[in-house]
Amino acid sequence: MDYVTHYARLLDRARGRILFDCYTERHHVMPRCMGGGESPDNIVILTAEEHYTAHQLLTRIYPD
Repeated sequence: MDYVTHYARLLDRARGRILFDCYTERHHVMPRCMGGGESPDNIVILTAEEHYTAHQLLTRIYPD
């Protein structure tokens, strides 16, 4: 499975989208532990399920 492509598609779908009337979470595209910052281009808004999926994909992309 191409985890990088799935992660990119998840983030692309989230960029520019506005979610109303649902719980959302901020996600760092490049995790802070890997040098990602707080700039707006490094933050996307995800649903809780998407956020969980994003972190599962990151653990497979970067297993160490």
